[in-house]
Amino acid sequence: RYLVDTLTSGTYGAAIDLDSLGYPHIVFREYYDRGLMYAWMNPDSTWSMEAVGLQGSFPSMVIDKLGRVHVAFESCGLAYGVRDSVWHVIYPSPGWGGKCPSLTLDRGGEPHIVSTMGYGYDALVVYTYREGGEWHVEVVDTVSECGHLSIVLDDSGRPHVVYSRLGRGFYVYRPGFRHAVRVGEGEWRVEEVDTSEPGAVVVINPVAAIDSLGRIWVVYEMIDSTGTGYNRVLKYAWSEGNGEWYIGSIENISTAASGTDLEVDKDWNLHLTYKYGGVLKYGWWGGGEWHVEVVDTVDGQISTWDDMEVGVNGVVHIAYCNSYHTYPHEGLLMYCWGKPEVGVREGGRGLDCEGLLRVEPVVSSGMVEVIMELRSERYIELDLYDVSGRRVRELWSGYLGRGEHRISVDLGELCGGVYFIVWRVEGYSMGSKKVLFQ
Repeated sequence: RYLVDTLTSGTYGAAIDLDSLGYPHIVFREYYDRGLMYAWMNPDSTWSMEAVGLQGSFPSMVIDKLGRVHVAFESCGLAYGVRDSVWHVIYPSPGWGGKCPSLTLDRGGEPHIVSTMGYGYDALVVYTYREGGEWHVEVVDTVSECGHLSIVLDDSGRPHVVYSRLGRGFYVYRPGFRHAVRVGEGEWRVEEVDTSEPGAVVVINPVAAIDSLGRIWVVYEMIDSTGTGYNRVLKYAWSEGNGEWYIGSIENISTAASGTDLEVDKDWNLHLTYKYGGVLKYGWWGGGEWHVEVVDTVDGQISTWDDMEVGVNGVVHIAYCNSYHTYPHEGLLMYCWGKPEVGVREGGRGLDCEGLLRVEPVVSSGMVEVIMELRSERYIELDLYDVSGRRVRELWSGYLGRGEHRISVDLGELCGGVYFIVWRVEGYSMGSKKVLFQ
């Protein structure tokens, strides 16, 4: 654990990403003093920092392949900044959006941002993106106020947005939350994910990720006030993209599970962070359930905002705020890293596998070879899925010893299209490879 900054920092947002060498970079809000700040770890584990140049809250950050830092944040509207050697900050869509932005980059490095604007019954979910050097704005949905959003891009580059529906005033609730996917220029398909009776339940903090099979996953908090007091449950949902959602619970919690984050690593493992009260927790998905452990505790509150990133070596990096006192907050911006006690999968290395899976050729009209490398004997399962996430058939299963193994698979009976060969090691899904059958 590292103490990054002490000047009431991170209480209104912290975002983390890793550079190509695996060093953490953090953008965060300094409440009283210098506004939006950018900090990065040096090779000697010291921290350097500088001001972005504007007051700002709720930052969302991504580092691109060239090492440039991109950040979207709220600053009297939606602000967007990029840093090469210095910061360049603009307002890409004056008068549109800005609250609680969520940022991602496409394969070409172009930014895609979702945010909200307005209050009450006519609040808007706004999508802002850059294409051909020009900024464009679309309205995704009209909601009764929306405080939390998340955006991800699928394999075809389509944006998916999840967002809560709060309402105006403490007692005006709107049930559940929504998922929207862009199906054309200015066209969005919107669906309800998890709903209940109006006036009883509100959903907050939804955050999304997409796995190797194209399934969209969401974690979120549901607050139920139908009984005495408030019953809070941290939940998850996933969908194969057909409009049907599968919903489950992670944990019953006593206070707000704020700062929720969900990430998919390079080997398609799901990672979760969240906190409530004075406890910061981490979870990973395996064997059809979430496995959760405590990362840190403080004598007071761990404040609302945190963010997570998973390195290529399976190490989990978290930026978060410790808030020890009531308002006015005295927040400490913290950074921690490590491997979970239960063992992050690391693409198989946590199960003594090399995490190497190849398919040759990737475009086929008949036979393909599946190549795997193992460091010790394991029970392996290979299954074939289509793009909707439907399991087509089992390809092979059995024990394999240490070393490289090649298994020939006949796909000659398939209809043309895109398929995924998924491998599992002792029941845990380790990754997949795409095959185009023609």
